[in-house]
Amino acid sequence: MSVFDIRAAFEYARECVAAEQAALRYGIELNRGHRARCPFHDGKDFNLSFHGGGYRCFVCGVSGDSVGFTRLLFGYQKPIEALKRLNNDFGLGLDLEAGKPEAEHHTTLKQIKQIRRNAAERDLPEAVRRILWEYSLDLDWVQRNLAPKTPEDEPADVWVYALQNLSYAEYILDSFDNMTPENKLIFAIKKKEMITEYENVSRLIDGLRRRKNAA
Repeated sequence: MSVFDIRAAFEYARECVAAEQAALRYGIELNRGHRARCPFHDGKDFNLSFHGGGYRCFVCGVSGDSVGFTRLLFGYQKPIEALKRLNNDFGLGLDLEAGKPEAEHHTTLKQIKQIRRNAAERDLPEAVRRILWEYSLDLDWVQRNLAPKTPEDEPADVWVYALQNLSYAEYILDSFDNMTPENKLIFAIKKKEMITEYENVSRLIDGLRRRKNAA
C-alpha cells in the first residue's frame, strides 16, 4: 500500500470505527451522555465527551478521531501503529503490509540524475518537510484551541477538518522523514498539488491564530 493509498485507509478506519467505539472496546466506561473519565489526565469526572465520531476532553483539551484516541491510549509513537491496532481489533480488512511508503516512487538512475541537475529542485525536500511539519503543528493547534467548549457547542468546520486529518498528516510527515533523498525529491514534485493545499490550510490557520491572540 502506497503513502497515498494509506490516506484512504485512515479515512476508512475513521468512518468504520468512531472514537466512542474504540473507547468501549478498550475498556473505557461511558455514561448515558456519551462521556467518560479522561484516561489521559486521570480524570475523576466525566469530562471526556464523544461526538460525531471524535472525542474531546474539556479539562486537558485532548481531541481527535478513533486513530488518535487509540494512539494516545496505548502510547504508540506513530499513527500507523494505532491504525494497525484498529484494523486488527475491529476486523477492518485493510492490507497495511502490502508495501512500503516509498514503493510508488521507484525511478531510474537516469531520471534521478536529471532531476538533480536542477539546483532549485534540490531545495524542494527541505521546503516540503517544513510545510508538512507546520501543517501537522497547525492542525494540532486547532484541535487544542478551537474545540467546542461544551458538548452543546457546534464544532467549527476547521476543527472538524483538523480532527479528520491530523493522524494522516503525522503519518505523511513520518513517512517523508524515512524516505531516501531521491524519493523525497520525487514525492515533492509529484505531490505539488497536495503540498500547496497543506500550505494554504496553514496560512488560514495562522490567520485564525493571529485573530485569537489579538482578541
